[in-house]
Amino acid sequence: MVESTSRPGLPVLVALALALAACEQLPPTLTLDLTVSEEGNSLRVQGTTDLPDGALLTYEVRHEQLAHDTETPIDMLYTEGTFEVEDGRFGGPIDLSLFDAGPVDVMVAFQMDLPGDQVQPRAIRSRFGEHGELLAGSNVSTNDGGERRVAVVQAVDR
Repeated sequence: MVESTSRPGLPVLVALALALAACEQLPPTLTLDLTVSEEGNSLRVQGTTDLPDGALLTYEVRHEQLAHDTETPIDMLYTEGTFEVEDGRFGGPIDLSLFDAGPVDVMVAFQMDLPGDQVQPRAIRSRFGEHGELLAGSNVSTNDGGERRVAVVQAVDR
C-alpha cells in the first residue's frame, strides 16, 4: 500500500499569507498641516489633513501672558473651539478682538477630548480609539489627560 501525503500548493500558501496580512492592520497615522495669518482682530487658520470628513480638530489660542497674568480675564488671553474636516481641509477665522496685543500660540490638534459637550463621530472613535490609543507615528504625543493626539503649534506675533 502506498501512502500519499498532500501538501498545500503554492496558491493555498499565498492565500493564507494574504489572509494573515489582512488581519494585521497597521495602527492609524495621520498628517496635520497648519497655516495661520492675521486679518485685523482675527486670525485665519487653514490646514490640510488626511483625516476623514467629519473628524473634529480642536484649536486653542494662548496669549504669551496666560501663564503669568492672573488679573486679566481669561477670555482676553485664551480661546478654544473646533474645526470640522471636509475634503481634507479645515479652518476658519478666530476672533481675537478681546485679546491684548502680543505673541500668541495657535495649537490645532486631533484628539478625542473636545471642548464642551462635543464628541468625535463614532466612525472616528472606532478607527483611532476612544482615547486615541490606536494612533501611531512620530507626530503622536500624549496630552495632560493621558490621551494620545497629534498637535501642531504656530506662534504668531501680533
